[in-house]
Amino acid sequence: VQVVADQEGLILVDGKVVGVLPLAVPLLVPVGQHVVALEMRDKTMKGKVKVLDGRGVEMRFSRESGAVVVTLPPSVIVLAEYLGAPPPPIEIQRRLAQAAEQAIQKARLAIYGKDAALRRAPKLADCLTTLACQAQLAIRSEVDYVLPLRVERRSLPDEYALSMRLIDAEVEAVAATMQDGCKGCGSEQLTGTMTSAVQRLLKAGHGRPRGTLIIQSDPPGAEVRLGEQVLGRTPFDHAAFIGSYELTVQKQDYATETVRIVVQDGKKAKSLVSLSFREPAPAPLIEPPVGSGKPSRPRWRLVTGGVALGVG
Repeated sequence: VQVVADQEGLILVDGKVVGVLPLAVPLLVPVGQHVVALEMRDKTMKGKVKVLDGRGVEMRFSRESGAVVVTLPPSVIVLAEYLGAPPPPIEIQRRLAQAAEQAIQKARLAIYGKDAALRRAPKLADCLTTLACQAQLAIRSEVDYVLPLRVERRSLPDEYALSMRLIDAEVEAVAATMQDGCKGCGSEQLTGTMTSAVQRLLKAGHGRPRGTLIIQSDPPGAEVRLGEQVLGRTPFDHAAFIGSYELTVQKQDYATETVRIVVQDGKKAKSLVSLSFREPAPAPLIEPPVGSGKPSRPRWRLVTGGVALGVG
């Protein structure tokens, strides 16, 4: 639970003091219904919150209006991977994970726990390196984004390479990518690099404008492709980032068609494709092999037969 207020004070959960504003990190609260109170110098405010498994919640206390607003901000599942020989030390991994989470929270997003997500979709645990699997994890967890994050420790001392991307669950596509690095740096500089990279990634990908892409075909059931990526089958109706797309629509026994379409912000881009039936190629003509016909009579038999007929 992230607690935000316009004045400092003590934070109590179910009557127990758990922190002081401003919070460095959100409160870890058990799943269920709770009462969160904010004790200021001359005023105490209370609000109820329902905590879901793995899902971040924001509570905003307004001293001026006396209102307590509870919201479920867009959530992000962080999939961190640490590589190298040897990989970064455990303490460095912990600090990097904390830096990434703080950058996400500063962007007014919430963290959704990886473990909680896999409890809802355990069969996806073995394919989390693929885009399709990452998008499905977000969809099944009812989460907005997945942030795969890779930290690689290079051969030189204190050299690290960071690479990350933001997967949009609604579009099921990469909204933004970011790469950064740090050479000869200590843990403070490395965590600063992580924070900056995550902030730039979220700025580029969070809330990216989108519309709806609708492709229909006659007959239906055709495969819709964007390059080598299979988007789905017709009738196809899915969210897509704004921009120009060149799609191919193909179905067995029909000629492949190319569709060029532009998706605009908040609008539906529609296209109806009529597929032409493709006649199958005629079967090849098979000639009998030489000498495969009826064997001819020997010449001496022909001559003998002619003489016999003459004598007769």
